[in-house]
Amino acid sequence: MNLLHDLNGAALILPSVAALFILTLEPLLLAKRMHLFLAPGHKVSYFPLFKIYFRAQFISHFSASAIGDLFRLKKLGDYGTPPPSLSDRIQFLALERATESASLPLISLCLVGPATVLPLLPKVSPNLLIAIGMVLLGLFFFARSKSGSTPRFRLASIPLRTLVWVSLLSASGWALDLLALRFLTWHEAISWGPLMLSLLAVSFASLPPLPWGRWGLFEGLLAGTLSRFGVPFERALALSILFHVLTVLPIASVVLGLWIRRRILARGRPG
Repeated sequence: MNLLHDLNGAALILPSVAALFILTLEPLLLAKRMHLFLAPGHKVSYFPLFKIYFRAQFISHFSASAIGDLFRLKKLGDYGTPPPSLSDRIQFLALERATESASLPLISLCLVGPATVLPLLPKVSPNLLIAIGMVLLGLFFFARSKSGSTPRFRLASIPLRTLVWVSLLSASGWALDLLALRFLTWHEAISWGPLMLSLLAVSFASLPPLPWGRWGLFEGLLAGTLSRFGVPFERALALSILFHVLTVLPIASVVLGLWIRRRILARGRPG
């Protein structure tokens, strides 16, 4: 199997550039979620949160999403006036994950239809759903201690406007992924619906806390889904690898740039 031959590189130059631009815009947009959630109460600017988001995404892509979340949980406490409490940081991560997990299936149901999407969704034990519901219910009504000295979960206190904006930004991230995948498959006889289902399959790869940033599982699920809709498997695999590389490239480039910037600033400081 010759992946370079299957890619037909000359025909993919412009689509790849377009996809790269979109996939660079996506994390810039999604970093705004932290700013919307934390800025009003903690007076924190966008740039520190932008740095945290990109570094956490880099860690997630080369280790596991849970490790990237732990990095953000720690680093978010270093910025803001006053710094975000542990409660606020956990609330944001819970809100971010919830809106990301819900928005893509909802978009898929609207675009493709329930009859096609529902059989693809993972079957979850009713007991597990009940347990998750009880935990969320407990967090929802868990108020501050009477002394006010220990901040605790107040998911009920999140403004509706913030919840709407965070949800829209989460959905827009998936929409940008879909548009980037559309550019990469421009020469394939494949419609928006199958592309949405392919993206839905890829999103399942981020559910388990797997090591090595989902490399392998990401490509396998995407290639397998694309091949079901008429794309030859070798070409589907080549396109899946390219899509994953283009997804990671902006993250890695920004993190490298931040590292170089920090080294230059450190050298400029008096000893």
